Amino acid sequence: MLPAGSHVLEVYNGQDGLLSDGGAGNGALLIDCSTCEPAIGKQVAALAGQRGAATVDAPVSGGTPAAEQASLTFMVGGPEVAVKQAELILQHMGKKVIHCGDAGMGQAAKLCNNLVLGITMAGVCEGHALAGRFGLDQKKLAEILNISSGRSWSSELYNPCPGVMEGVPAARGYTGGFACDLIVK
Repeated sequence: MLPAGSHVLEVYNGQDGLLSDGGAGNGALLIDCSTCEPAIGKQVAALAGQRGAATVDAPVSGGTPAAEQASLTFMVGGPEVAVKQAELILQHMGKKVIHCGDAGMGQAAKLCNNLVLGITMAGVCEGHALAGRFGLDQKKLAEILNISSGRSWSSELYNPCPGVMEGVPAARGYTGGFACDLIVK
């Protein structure tokens, strides 16, 4: 997994890249789990196709905890034959492999997911800020959110309010965790 499309292109098409002379060729299957622009997935697929290789873009959802438990969700773009080959590998790292369409569509699905994640995270933050202004106990609000219509991944598994959950960035003074640059693509 690489942080941006420019890194992906360098790994595939750079001087000593996977698709350079002497690199992957006829019959190779290349799986990219980075999150970047859908156009990058399409571009890499075209470059690989020129060398007789197949690619799938397979960004993930679930974060470090899901990776540690081999329960990631893979959103996969690419030809069906390549996706079926990739699934044999990806199933060892995740519980769900969802074929989203042609090259770049795994990336498209991941960006849509990130948009919704960002919105729900902001909503949970705002809800907790309002609770603080009202003097409502933050843990009580989290309990209510997680059993009612306000429930989301952000509230239930990654609550951004300090003192509500252990093992999340809010419990560590917001050190570490998921960098904002990684959600903005």
